[in-house]
Amino acid sequence: MLLTTSDHVVRCHRAWIEPLDNRCYMLLEYCDGGDLEDYLGLAFPFSESQLISMFAQLLLGLDHVHLKHLIHRDIKLQNLLLQRSTGIVKIGDFGLSKALQFTDEVSVTSLGTPLYFSPEVVSGLEYTRKTDVWSMGVAFYRLMTNELPFPATSVEEVCEYLGKIRAVHPCRLREGCYSEELGDLVMKMLTKSRTKRPTARELLALPIFAPVLRSWPWQPPRLKGTSCLFVCRPHSSVKVRSQPSLKAERIGEFAYGDHIFVSCEHLKNEESTWYRVLYPLEGYCITATNNGKQLFQRVDDPTRCSPIS
Repeated sequence: MLLTTSDHVVRCHRAWIEPLDNRCYMLLEYCDGGDLEDYLGLAFPFSESQLISMFAQLLLGLDHVHLKHLIHRDIKLQNLLLQRSTGIVKIGDFGLSKALQFTDEVSVTSLGTPLYFSPEVVSGLEYTRKTDVWSMGVAFYRLMTNELPFPATSVEEVCEYLGKIRAVHPCRLREGCYSEELGDLVMKMLTKSRTKRPTARELLALPIFAPVLRSWPWQPPRLKGTSCLFVCRPHSSVKVRSQPSLKAERIGEFAYGDHIFVSCEHLKNEESTWYRVLYPLEGYCITATNNGKQLFQRVDDPTRCSPIS
């Protein structure tokens, strides 16, 4: 968790081993709104705009986790948290997560919550980042309908349902409440074939998210109309400077997978082309390497930027 920096993943501020009991302790970000399981019970039904905002935020968080070479392995509403003061939703509880050598690596241990199990896990296959996408799809289905896509009560029933039954389109359960486009998004996440199931970033590229990824309603007003990018060069460290000059003071840096908000205008000088960074730091950073390779990519650009993205 110390690797993650997205606003949509619960921050780990500090981790240490306590000498008295030889246990690991973590100081985590506090989310004052509780988890989405409780929030569902209090606020259901949600408006379509609320759901689109929550879905976009959670997919941003999930893509960030995967870019950091992690798979969560226990996505469920109880592990999706709300910061009530800002309306930001976050992925939390990485107790079952797995660090990978590269993003497309697999994990063979069977863990997680059975009602959120994907077909490949039920079949005894490995976990991949697509497994997290399925589990997030189950969570989204519940937020839309207050029901599970497969109404099982045991692991055995989960296996039976996944083998024989396709989930009912969520819009059929909530007729007239939501657009077909929103329901189709969730059904894409519940694609039984892992190879055909989209990644989090492929989902963010869908037209339904375009307006919210321009207005950023959960962010401060000054970020409206800005672009959200992520560092797309593995093993790169992008320096942030106080002025658009390689000689200016270095005030911070970004690592692979980190999200930044930048103004839409580029600055050019004799040294390089620069982004003006507005968040989470304020400063300037170059847009590409000396040999012209881009350092950043839009969060809704599904292009594979490297073999491990």
